[in-house]
Amino acid sequence: MIPETLLDVAIRQFGERGFDGASTRAIAAEAGTAMSSITYRYGGKEGLYLACAGYIAAQLLERLTPALERVGSHETPDAD
Repeated sequence: MIPETLLDVAIRQFGERGFDGASTRAIAAEAGTAMSSITYRYGGKEGLYLACAGYIAAQLLERLTPALERVGSHETPDAD
């Protein structure tokens, strides 16, 4: 099991069903892993939810960093 796969499934389920409606059992089944792996890796549903938020934030930072660096150094994109 690749952790990103579990997080991707969890993000989708939390997004569709909300925190209360999402089921760790369903998330684990769809990700093809044992439910105990969620408990072991994240401590439970709340930990998985927080890990999803961290994963989303890390992806946003990765995508936004180049633009933020250009703004920070006062660079402007080349006009074509």
